[in-house]
Amino acid sequence: MAHWAVGFLRNVRMPNLRILTLDGVGTRPGPWDIEILIEELARLTDPDIMKDPTRFLLELDELHLLHFSHCTDSALIHRQYKQMTTVKVLTLGPMGLDIRDKNIMLAKGLFPTPNGLGDLPLPGLRTLVVFDLPERLMRRLVRKRSPVAGPLEELYYCTSDPVEMDNRHVERFYSIYDAESYRYCGIVGRQWRLHEPEL
Repeated sequence: MAHWAVGFLRNVRMPNLRILTLDGVGTRPGPWDIEILIEELARLTDPDIMKDPTRFLLELDELHLLHFSHCTDSALIHRQYKQMTTVKVLTLGPMGLDIRDKNIMLAKGLFPTPNGLGDLPLPGLRTLVVFDLPERLMRRLVRKRSPVAGPLEELYYCTSDPVEMDNRHVERFYSIYDAESYRYCGIVGRQWRLHEPEL
C-alpha cells in the first residue's frame, strides 16, 4: 500500500486534492509502510522542500486516517500536523474490534508545544472525529489545545458509555455509540448511531 500511495501523492496535482482518506483495512500495513506514508506527507506539506515552482504544496481541507496506526515517532507526526495549516477536519478512525487504543500516537501529535501558536499542530482544525482513544487522553488533548487554538466547533468521540464534554473547549460534542459500517465510506460519511442525550 505504501509505495502505491506515495506514487499517487507524488503525481496528483496538489491544488485539486483537498480531501485525503488513507484506509489500511485488508492490507495489514507494517510499521515501515506507515512510516513511509507519514514521511511523504510531511515532505509534501513542507513549504521549504516544495519551493520548486514545478511542485505543488499539499494543502488539504480534510484528512481521514482509518485502520491506520502509527506507534513509533511522535516528532514526525507532530511535524506533519504542524505543516498542515489548512486542515479543518481530522478523523482518527477505528482500528477494528481486536485492536484498541491504537490512535494514541496519532492523537499525541496534536498536542501544542510550549512555543505557542507557531508550533500548533493543525492550527485550522475545527472538527475532530476520534475512535479507539482512551477518554482521559481525549479530554486532555481538547483541554490543552483550547487556550491556544480556541474551542473545537465539533468533536465526535466513539465510546461505549455516553460522556459529557465541557462546552468551554468544544462548541458541539457528539458521543458515537456505534458505526453502521466500519468501511471508509461509512466513517467519512458519518453513518453512525449517537448516544441519546439524557433527559
